[in-house]
Amino acid sequence: MILKHLRPLAAAALLSLPLVSMAEDAGSAQNMTTIENFGWFVAESTQKLEFNDAEKEAFMKGVKQALDGQDGPEDKQTAAMQVQQYLQQRFNTIQEGETKKFFEELAANPNVKQSPTGLYYEIIEEGDAERAGADDSVKVNYKGSLIDGTEFDSSYKRGEPATFPVGGVVKGFGEGVQLVGPGGKVKLYIPGNLGYGPNPPRGSQIPPNGTLIFEVEMIDINPES
Repeated sequence: MILKHLRPLAAAALLSLPLVSMAEDAGSAQNMTTIENFGWFVAESTQKLEFNDAEKEAFMKGVKQALDGQDGPEDKQTAAMQVQQYLQQRFNTIQEGETKKFFEELAANPNVKQSPTGLYYEIIEEGDAERAGADDSVKVNYKGSLIDGTEFDSSYKRGEPATFPVGGVVKGFGEGVQLVGPGGKVKLYIPGNLGYGPNPPRGSQIPPNGTLIFEVEMIDINPES
């Protein structure tokens, strides 16, 4: 995951090189500042790993070895796989900690309720008395985000509401749209087991077992096509 973030940074830095005049001194103050900034961006993108002092030292040792032209790991393919596995495990651990803290804070919020399935929700407006059932379809506007604020989907941005069968979406969302009537609004906090679980949509920003937050505006139940 972190490697995917680093590659665009490196590419952006390299693509900017032709914009620098060949007559300009390669060691100019401006170039040194640019290189320093590149180093900052690379290091900043590793902050989520939460390295301790010893780990920072090991990381910098590897960077220095590469910059000094040392060969590095003898079996680079195996080493790269080990790095990927380590990063995934590290991010999983960090994500689990962040998720636990997030739901502990939700549980302490008197405005947020928890259903028997484990769905957390906050009713903003009740709407009409009518409620959708599991076999109904609904028309809604919604915005979906992750606990870090990353927005991954929005009917508002598409410019039109979404219509779908209640049973055709992830469990937490399907359960949540049954909590308010037309004209109602609800905020859903969906744990991974009620969302996409370990298999989020390919290419999406949703991590495996990611917590989903939806702000949903109920427009209609069983709308006419």
